[in-house]
Amino acid sequence: MYCSLSCQKQDWKRHKKDCKAHQAQNPQGSTSLPPEPVLRLMLHDFVNLHQRALSLVIGHHLFSTRGDAFPPMDIKNDWVLFNVKLRDPNASPASTFEITNGIAPLPIAGMSVKSRRQLEAFAEGLAKKVDLEEKINAGWSVVPAMFLVDNMSLGVCMVGVEITRSHLDSALLAPRSVPTGTPWWEQLEYNAQRGLVSLILWNEALQKFVMEVGTMKQSSKDDNWHWEKSEDDEVRERQHVARY
Repeated sequence: MYCSLSCQKQDWKRHKKDCKAHQAQNPQGSTSLPPEPVLRLMLHDFVNLHQRALSLVIGHHLFSTRGDAFPPMDIKNDWVLFNVKLRDPNASPASTFEITNGIAPLPIAGMSVKSRRQLEAFAEGLAKKVDLEEKINAGWSVVPAMFLVDNMSLGVCMVGVEITRSHLDSALLAPRSVPTGTPWWEQLEYNAQRGLVSLILWNEALQKFVMEVGTMKQSSKDDNWHWEKSEDDEVRERQHVARY
């Protein structure tokens, strides 16, 4: 997970040469899979850009299926799984993949030996990074999520998704901008399809942090991607979209 967009911008420099090489070999709109190292980097970029949406979408789903019990999942035994497929390798890093399915919670016991070992090692690493017991008492937890490209082990991305008590509070749950009855993960795909990225930024006028929505723009000078606040009338009128 990137600590900021500036951090992600620096990381982009690390692999943009590989991405540009792939783009040169594949015309706009091509959906052929890039080399695995490039695919993994693209997937990590995509997932990290949607961290805010992931927290809200997963929290919303866990509340609807498990109530407000906290922590909502046992990270040593339960996981969240997303299947994705490449949408367009030349698109905004927030839109490169399409979410095709999601399962939460997914018991680790039902996974293959290889996947189970990967997940157990990742969960152990998460537990070592933070004092989970202390964080949980303070109303903060993390759930492990795995992203698989085209239902294969290719392009695996594992990430810890932050879930707080507010994500499980029915009074604070953000309304979805997708129709009722659609899959629980559809809001994430809605954002990805439109390239929407939500960030929490300091508002000087209000003297507090607020959620803002924007899109990734590519500089014509150095090819770096940066976040820009959306000025789209539809987005501004439908403020609940920004909360995802």
